[in-house]
Amino acid sequence: MSHRKRLTLMICGALICYALLILRYYKIQICEGDRWVAEAQGQHEFRVKDPFRRGTFFANTTLREGEQEFFQPFAVDITKFHLCVDPTTIPESHKESVIQEILHLVGEGSYKHLYKELNKKSHYRKLYPLLDRAIRDRIALWWKDYAIKHNLPRNALFFIVDYQRSYPFGQLLGQVLHTLREVKDEKTGKAFPTGGLEAYFNHLLEGEVGERKFLRSPLNRLDLDRVIKVPKDGSDVYLTINPTIQTIAEEELKKGVIEAQAQGGKLILMNSRTGEILALAQYPFFDLTDYKSFFNNKQCIEHTKVSLVTDAFEPGSIMKPITIAIALQGNEEAHSELQKQLFDPQEPIDVSRTKFPGRKGAPLRDISVNRQLNMYMAIQKSSNVYVAQLADRIVQTRGSTWYQEKLLALGFGKKTGIELPGEACGLVPSPLRFHINGSPEWSLATPYSLAMGYNILTTGMQIVQVYATLANGGYRVRPTLVKKIVTSSGEEYRLPKLEKERIFSDTIAQEIVKAMRFTTCLGGSGFRAALKHHSTAGKTGTTEKIIHGRYDKHRHIASFIGITPVQSAEDAFPSLVMLVSIDDPSYGLRPDGTKNYMGGRCAAPIFARVAKRVLAYLGVPSDAEANNFHQEATALKTLYEEWNRSSKAS
Repeated sequence: MSHRKRLTLMICGALICYALLILRYYKIQICEGDRWVAEAQGQHEFRVKDPFRRGTFFANTTLREGEQEFFQPFAVDITKFHLCVDPTTIPESHKESVIQEILHLVGEGSYKHLYKELNKKSHYRKLYPLLDRAIRDRIALWWKDYAIKHNLPRNALFFIVDYQRSYPFGQLLGQVLHTLREVKDEKTGKAFPTGGLEAYFNHLLEGEVGERKFLRSPLNRLDLDRVIKVPKDGSDVYLTINPTIQTIAEEELKKGVIEAQAQGGKLILMNSRTGEILALAQYPFFDLTDYKSFFNNKQCIEHTKVSLVTDAFEPGSIMKPITIAIALQGNEEAHSELQKQLFDPQEPIDVSRTKFPGRKGAPLRDISVNRQLNMYMAIQKSSNVYVAQLADRIVQTRGSTWYQEKLLALGFGKKTGIELPGEACGLVPSPLRFHINGSPEWSLATPYSLAMGYNILTTGMQIVQVYATLANGGYRVRPTLVKKIVTSSGEEYRLPKLEKERIFSDTIAQEIVKAMRFTTCLGGSGFRAALKHHSTAGKTGTTEKIIHGRYDKHRHIASFIGITPVQSAEDAFPSLVMLVSIDDPSYGLRPDGTKNYMGGRCAAPIFARVAKRVLAYLGVPSDAEANNFHQEATALKTLYEEWNRSSKAS
């Protein structure tokens, strides 16, 4: 090979090598530049998520007159500290003493676990999560002296700030609040709610995670001031629930359930003018600090949801005043159309009739034998036949569709909008719909079942909403658990006020509430709900439960819906509406001979005890109406005995 050829080959080889170097340089610097820069930075710094503070649920502390608002949380994030270590900076000769001292200062943990973590080939290991500030301070003080004494890097042990959900009132309001899973999303730092308000308002409670840079300088402190992104805290939610009233409700509900030997119980207390929920209790309680044991047990999962919102049931006799109110609406429409009214509240209606169109099987009867009743007596005695008679007149004069439309207008069959997940709509049968098997939802017998609270599915929240309408003079209310929401920047949001929408005339509302007052007088089915110093009105309900597709005469839901004090729209203090529902009370007799499973026996006394304590806490003065109604009750009793003397004798 000639000298020229060798030179040419050498030049070509050099050019090829140079080209390959250029390509390699391009790949490293341009194509993979970000990767290598990150790896280089990773040799002396690392980044961690800077957590945000999840929004707080605050209690309602401004119910009593003259009481100043103070911030009392139901659920709040408290600061915690993760103890972390850079294992590469702790010599083998010091690991034993470091582990022993950490175990001593923390007071718990495994030697084996700590030894394993300290021997990992890593610059970052988490030894203990979510330590209290006191423990963190003890460790920091010890490590400062230890590191100086043994010439170790001060940043070998370090802490990362985080937050943990805390419940100052323990399990109070458990089903409503719910909790968060222990493990957060690693990428976003966001928590996973288990349900309740935590889930419903999760998008507002969540903030935005920040980011902080730590240096790996072996002998210097970590640079704690290099904030790359400032975290944004979540919004705070101010609830309508008062902790004292909630405590009263839960205490008395538990006591009542145990007395009735029942499976459980529920209670709602609402301000009839604003729709604000002051208490929402359910027993058995849901322990937020032990949520795993509830979700890992099929029988206990039911105790984690707010059944008064998520479960629809047949309300039974607490539907009767609503049926009569609808009949009174029919009277008003008939009057405006110059037609004959459906009924006169004062007229004696024959309740000896037991046969109604479409009803098969046993005849319709009342618990007590009656011959004639007017509207006030019918509600007081909880007459099935009386309301069935009214339903018959409603259908005959106004039609089935009109009846259904009135039920829908009251809010049955649709969600109330309460701020909780999983709210049920309930079901109002329709003359125009059919079941899957082809049978119509609305049969000839449907109106009579509806009148007594059967063949309709409602939630407890829907029932309370309608009774609040009656208690406040006839205006629709929207149930709510929220007073306001405040963002981390201080912006305040409140629910828009509901435009005044009249559902019942003031006359109808007053008449129904007056009739319900007789229920809590001696001789009424709910006399055990009466208060000595405050006026009360109410209605009992006892419904057979459906077990395996059939009504079970030995399994019941016992209820009482009550109003106290009975006020006019001009009175300073609003009427409170309370629903008490007892699930499956023991079937049998109490020592006094009364039926344990009746709403007037096991639910009404709970109403009385809760109402008495709540009104005392709120400082509501005694009202004269509590005693003035005695004369009217006596007059009704005399008239009842006169009309029904012959039926009693027979």
